[in-house]
Amino acid sequence: MENSITIPNKLNLNIVRAKLDRIIKIDAALSELFNNFGEIVRSLDWQEICLLSDHALIKQQNYPGIYRIDVHVSDLQRAGSSLADWIGQFVKEWDHADFLGKNTPTTKRLRIATHAKLLDWMPIYIGKSQKIAHRVAEHINLPLDKRTVAMKLRARPMWNERVFRLSTIHLPVTRYELLAPMVEAELRSHVNPLVGRQ
Repeated sequence: MENSITIPNKLNLNIVRAKLDRIIKIDAALSELFNNFGEIVRSLDWQEICLLSDHALIKQQNYPGIYRIDVHVSDLQRAGSSLADWIGQFVKEWDHADFLGKNTPTTKRLRIATHAKLLDWMPIYIGKSQKIAHRVAEHINLPLDKRTVAMKLRARPMWNERVFRLSTIHLPVTRYELLAPMVEAELRSHVNPLVGRQ
């Protein structure tokens, strides 16, 4: 029995072309809307929420958006360390063999290289979530043996040696799945957090 090939008729082709034309028009409209998207995103203000030790306040951040975690650089560290020294020690601690292969994000050399000076708070991670409180709690509390990717801060010695801070940008949008990854990527390329999955 020979294989039969169905040849689309002109009517079907016209329907397909009409649908494709509509998609192309939507694409053109979106391109116009997103023309200054990067500039708009970079102008958004982070809201400083609390230290990561303030679990009660973290639980209140139950909304969709982008979150950022910074690590504090003490006056003593700034006085006694160059940027290169501080970064070197941070990378050594963060990428220790105990944490590699444990579904944790690693330091990113290209992003690290963009930093020109040691700040009071150095950005270490930017992420997105529809429930920021839940996701940040995972970053803090998940043990190393869990397969979910997270920073797993409590499992690290630096949790007791360094101070971490949470900041957020609330994204109360209908098309979260479309917009949030774009906002996250733009902020990540602007802030250049030291650690990440990407």
